[in-house]
Amino acid sequence: MFRCRPSPSASRTRNDRPRRRRRAAHKEAGPEEPGFLARNPLNTGAGAGATGLQAALPPPYRTTLLRLALRSDWLIRRIYESNCGPGCPHLDRAGVDQWRRPFQVAGAENGIWQMTGIVGLPAARVAALAGVPISKAVVFGAADDVFAGSAPYETARRIGAPAPILIPGARHLSFISDPCQVATAITSE
Repeated sequence: MFRCRPSPSASRTRNDRPRRRRRAAHKEAGPEEPGFLARNPLNTGAGAGATGLQAALPPPYRTTLLRLALRSDWLIRRIYESNCGPGCPHLDRAGVDQWRRPFQVAGAENGIWQMTGIVGLPAARVAALAGVPISKAVVFGAADDVFAGSAPYETARRIGAPAPILIPGARHLSFISDPCQVATAITSE
């Protein structure tokens, strides 16, 4: 039986991840490898504003805007709270750093501006998933305003899953705001 406990704050101390290990990982990946942010995204309708921002701001201004945004703890907290909702733990300094860090690795900045939508699995991999004989579940926050309202149903159809399970009142980060409901939805399928 799955037991839910209150969600701990998303925080880590600097000593949890030594700098030496992070630097070694950056050297291994190298700037020539595009990384996760530059992979082929599915067109989900989310993140469509990034294309408009690219057209409105030439590269040096985009870089400045991104770097200023990443230095703002207030802005990172605001984006987190708007995507997560009132059920999420408050981000302390270490939590803000945890959300900031993926956007500061080698290649991330170029990857952000190359995105045409929200990063996901390539269409071929999603289609292949439909043929895999395992149970599947699509779980979305019912109040998710990042994806189009049809996205949970379209995703379920594409991967061969039953109708999606919508978590009432949950937003985009439902796995953080409502971990018990997400776990129950997954284990009940």
